[in-house]
Amino acid sequence: MLRISSPFGDRFHPILKDDKGKPLKKFHNGIDLIGDEKYVMLNTDKILGFSVDKDDINGNKIRVHLHGGYLLIICHLEYISKHIVEALKSTDKGVSLKKLNEPLFLGKMGTTGRSTGIHYHISIYRIKDSKYLNPDPTYKNLLTFEV
Repeated sequence: MLRISSPFGDRFHPILKDDKGKPLKKFHNGIDLIGDEKYVMLNTDKILGFSVDKDDINGNKIRVHLHGGYLLIICHLEYISKHIVEALKSTDKGVSLKKLNEPLFLGKMGTTGRSTGIHYHISIYRIKDSKYLNPDPTYKNLLTFEV
């Protein structure tokens, strides 16, 4: 069973330190989940498309573009589904899906980027006002996880 290891909001960052070597207080724009469920699936039909990238902070990251002007963001994945990566190679505007009839495999829990261990980082971003929202418990309506 997944559990939240780091909640949304202000926290002492587990890696970043201030000039005195103490943990730096920073806003955490999502939640971190740990547990045995290593594979994440999307189970919603409110999808406009996907985009993926990789950077030194978030590692392997997938953005799910949702109706209503929201992004569901999942970071630190060990890898992103080949289906999504292949589809993105064939278009320059991301993957567009009309409707999902069954959960879509997104990727595997990992520790890529700036990370202290294997976990999912999940964020929900509202585009109209550039604001991160607490993804708990909304993510449970959008994602399923399997061992």
